[in-house]
Amino acid sequence: MRRFISIAVCLTLLACTVSDTPPVEVPEEWTAWQKDSLAGYIDDDLAVLKAADYRYIVDGSKVFLVNNDDEFSLKSTEPQAYQWAISYNEGQLTAVSQADDWKEVYKQLPSDPIPLSDSQRLRFNIENISHSEKRVRAILYDDQASALTDFPGLSYFPYNATGIISARFKADPAMPQIVLDTERGLTKAFYRAGYAVFELEGKSYQMPLYTGSSEPKSITSFFTGFVDATTGTESYGTGRYVPVADFGEFPPKTITIDFNYSYNPYCAWSDAYNCPVIDFEIDAPMRYGEAYKLKE
Repeated sequence: MRRFISIAVCLTLLACTVSDTPPVEVPEEWTAWQKDSLAGYIDDDLAVLKAADYRYIVDGSKVFLVNNDDEFSLKSTEPQAYQWAISYNEGQLTAVSQADDWKEVYKQLPSDPIPLSDSQRLRFNIENISHSEKRVRAILYDDQASALTDFPGLSYFPYNATGIISARFKADPAMPQIVLDTERGLTKAFYRAGYAVFELEGKSYQMPLYTGSSEPKSITSFFTGFVDATTGTESYGTGRYVPVADFGEFPPKTITIDFNYSYNPYCAWSDAYNCPVIDFEIDAPMRYGEAYKLKE
């Protein structure tokens, strides 16, 4: 009889333990961020997976927009017939039609999307390859791009409030010019504004924080990323980025890093982007934010 009473008491205690465990509260903002991220890959006019073709235009060179039965493509060498010749010279981007006297000079980049057909559009943006070299990237977006069919969707680690870290901002007064290697064998230019100094699982870290400008008044966010114990297995093989913003006037004294918003570079799913490789390593499994799961 005592044995059955003991079992009953244990079951009662177990039930109390389970029922007293508070559920994880998932912020609405985090759920909305996931939806926006997915739209940025498949739904938006400039969705990542709609980037069906692209070319870089170095200073003094041209690319050519070709039209075959209302299907557009980009060529690096001059074909016999083409729609536009697009040149980049001394900071000026110009498109000239082969068929008539039409000419357009694009003074502001990135450009607005340029409609080509019911499903295709062209856009130009500027890429800071180094602090002395800029290139224009022409991207052709297509609502019928094949990558949309093969996309397995985005996957995430469960939301966990332990991923929110308060860090001390350590300024780099020199604001040095930094050129990071990218996944496409190119480079990309930044300035190092400082470091996020924090501790995690008993270890101290100084996470580099980059910006696109060396002018303090224009700095409203930082670009940074990391590799960790999940990299290459549960998360993307070259690491992830994590946003750092909403810190007020630069330089801040402290910053908040929410690793639940960690995300993969666009290069995880598209060749059309030039994604910096950040080798800052966190010696722990950072199971927060976006994971990486290939189509089975």
